[in-house]
Amino acid sequence: MWIEEKGELLQLPDADYPVFKEIEVSANKYNEVLLDKTRIHVPHSRNYSVIYAVLRSESYQLVSSDGEIIAEGPRPYMNKKRIIDWKVILSDWRNKLPTMHYSRYWKYLPERIRLYLSHPDLKEQFKRLDQLLNLLTSQDLMSINQHFYELITEDSKGDDSYGVDWKNYDAFLKPTSKKEDYHE
Repeated sequence: MWIEEKGELLQLPDADYPVFKEIEVSANKYNEVLLDKTRIHVPHSRNYSVIYAVLRSESYQLVSSDGEIIAEGPRPYMNKKRIIDWKVILSDWRNKLPTMHYSRYWKYLPERIRLYLSHPDLKEQFKRLDQLLNLLTSQDLMSINQHFYELITEDSKGDDSYGVDWKNYDAFLKPTSKKEDYHE
């Protein structure tokens, strides 16, 4: 029977057929999107009026109406860890300093960094958040935690990313004032 019907059957395509489902979702006031009956926090998702979720069997992708990929990751039922974008989270905290300790991401910070950011003075907290954001441009949070004391002392010396010694630069620009030059 197989030999008889083999001539009439179509061959399978060389490229796999993509299987996905596209649905329209919206973000609530906490920047959460509902996928698979689970709320997923997507920073700044309220900025988009229309969000399309492209759902595959193991992953999701959130796309704006302009085609910009807002977020992607494993589906909630996969029970896999999601990567936290610490740059976005810390910059949000910098805008709202008093709410930092109540954030859902506060408990995921390494203990050393959490203690460093727990200063009671808001100006000092702002300065420390800026310092961490500068360090996050070149390293991830775990390496900052491992080399915390070396990085913080290096950064607090006033060195910037260009390696300019600003004291020498300022001394070069400052005009020398001698009392003999100003005598009549």
